[in-house]
Amino acid sequence: MKYLNVMSVAIFLCVSALVHGHNYSAGKIDIDHPWASPTAIASVPAAVYLIIDNKGKKDDKLVSLSVEKDIAKVAEIHETTNKNGLLGMRKISEGLVIPAGGKIVFAPGEKHIMLKGLPKRLENGDKFSIVLNFEKAGPVDVSVYVEDNTK
Repeated sequence: MKYLNVMSVAIFLCVSALVHGHNYSAGKIDIDHPWASPTAIASVPAAVYLIIDNKGKKDDKLVSLSVEKDIAKVAEIHETTNKNGLLGMRKISEGLVIPAGGKIVFAPGEKHIMLKGLPKRLENGDKFSIVLNFEKAGPVDVSVYVEDNTK
């Protein structure tokens, strides 16, 4: 009976991970749970959030992004800034170093991928592709799920 309970829990955890997690890997780079919030209208920019984990012994660099043109005209790496209490955003044009053995978290109010020029709004349940291009790991095509995480 104890064995059956342990197996039931193990199966539940595996199924939960498959349903709720979507992870991608290239070389020593892991990308965890890419998601975007729904947008109210098409003309406002959208942000994509995820976690990049460099499991390697050497730094890598996120050098560029590409997104399907029916989703956005351009995708850029941005970070939120705070100068004397005034919040703003800064485009990171020089790429983003992912340190060896380190993680970079893209989250609301922090680093994020900014999508500009949306021809239509992003709705809860939508899914689209974005390609993250790394200096060493190369291109990684990930699926971004539009999720309302405000609840």
